[in-house]
Amino acid sequence: AEALRHVGRAAEAREYAERSRVAFEELHDATHLAHSLRLLGHICSELGNSIEGKRHAAAALETFRAAGDKLGQAQTEAVLAEIGYLLGDFESARALVAAGERHFASIDQPLGRGQCLLLSSWIEHSEGTTDRSRRLAQEARNEFERAGYRLGTAQADVSIAHVEHRLMNFHSSEAGAFEALQTFDVLRTPRGQAACDRLLAMIGIDTDDLDMAELHTDRAHKQFVKMGDPWGVMESKLL
Repeated sequence: AEALRHVGRAAEAREYAERSRVAFEELHDATHLAHSLRLLGHICSELGNSIEGKRHAAAALETFRAAGDKLGQAQTEAVLAEIGYLLGDFESARALVAAGERHFASIDQPLGRGQCLLLSSWIEHSEGTTDRSRRLAQEARNEFERAGYRLGTAQADVSIAHVEHRLMNFHSSEAGAFEALQTFDVLRTPRGQAACDRLLAMIGIDTDDLDMAELHTDRAHKQFVKMGDPWGVMESKLL
C-alpha cells in the first residue's frame, strides 16, 4: 500500500491498506493495526476524504501514545498535520508537526524530521512568511541529504522554488522547478512531477509565457487525473 501510494496509485493503495487493517484486527495486533490506520488515513486524505482520513489517523495516534511508540506517534502526527494543512487548519497543523519533529529528533530519524520541517515550510509559505519558509525548506533538505533520500531533496527543492516564485524571482524559481522535475522523472514519482508542472505553469502565467503555462498545466492535470487526486485536479483546473 505504501509503495502504491508513492507511485500515485492511491485507489489501489487503499485496497491493500484496508486488507491489512482487517487482517491485523483479526490478529488483535494493535501496533500494526495502528500503522495500517495511519497509512489508510494518509491515503484517504490524498483521495479527498480528509475527514475520514483524520478519523483513521487520530485512532492510530491514540494507540501509539498508549503504547509509548515514539516512531509511530511521530509518523501519525505528521499525517494529521498534513491533513490539517490541506483543510486550512494551520494552527492545529503547526502544533502537530512541531510535536512530530520533536519525536523524530529524539530518536534520530532525519528522514521523518525532514518531512516535518518541509510541512512546516508549506504552512509558513501559506501564511506569507517567506523567509522562515525558505529556512525550514533548506533545513529539511539538509536532513534529507543526511538520510540519502533523493526524493526528499527534490521535494525540498520544489518548496524553495515556490518561495522564489512568491518573491517574484522567476528565473531562479524556474531553474529550481526544472531541476526537481528531472529528479522526479528519474525516480518516476508522478506526484512530484505534477507538483513541478503546476509550479512551472504558474511561472509561465506570471511571466506572460502562455505556451509554457498551457503545456505544464496540461501535464499537471493529466497526472492528477491519473492519480485520482482531487486537490491537484482542482488546482490545475484553476490554472
